[in-house]
Amino acid sequence: MNKKTTYQFYIKEYGQSPEDAMPVNFVGARGDGERIAEEATEEFFWRYDGWEARWPLVFTILGIGDFEVNMESVPSFSAKEQTK
Repeated sequence: MNKKTTYQFYIKEYGQSPEDAMPVNFVGARGDGERIAEEATEEFFWRYDGWEARWPLVFTILGIGDFEVNMESVPSFSAKEQTK
């Protein structure tokens, strides 16, 4: 059974230390460090304008380890018909 667990993460490249750790909620198997790091990345991306970050970044998940995370860019296009 998967349950919701709150982990703490920080990013050394941003001058953060364990005292600056931010929470991330994770629902999944305990010890799945890579997935927890991906959830932390989502939290960071939306909270701190991740488009402006210099990727890859190393996320430290307290009690689990350090994970290098790269952002994959997926282009999105929209079209608008031009009138003559």
